[in-house]
Amino acid sequence: PIDVNTVPCVCADLQGKFSKYLDRNILLDFSDVTHVDSATIANLILLIKELQQRHRKLGVIHVGDDLESFIELDKVRTLIHIYMDEEEALKDLSL
Repeated sequence: PIDVNTVPCVCADLQGKFSKYLDRNILLDFSDVTHVDSATIANLILLIKELQQRHRKLGVIHVGDDLESFIELDKVRTLIHIYMDEEEALKDLSL
């Protein structure tokens, strides 16, 4: 799960490992994620803001019900690009 307890570890990874990729569009695959909470959305928003400053996009695939609910509830749907599959995402994000 990605929740308030695991977000600090995920954020540390995002700040460390992903920082060199912020000049590109990023695709996150949530297929192995079983639970998310509002902390997940908060950190996705931070990542989106970093990417937007660089004129880049965040895409996600394999969105589960939890994440979909938070995305709709928090009205971040316009900021996160949700794709049906990896092929569709890569076509759009490669542009």
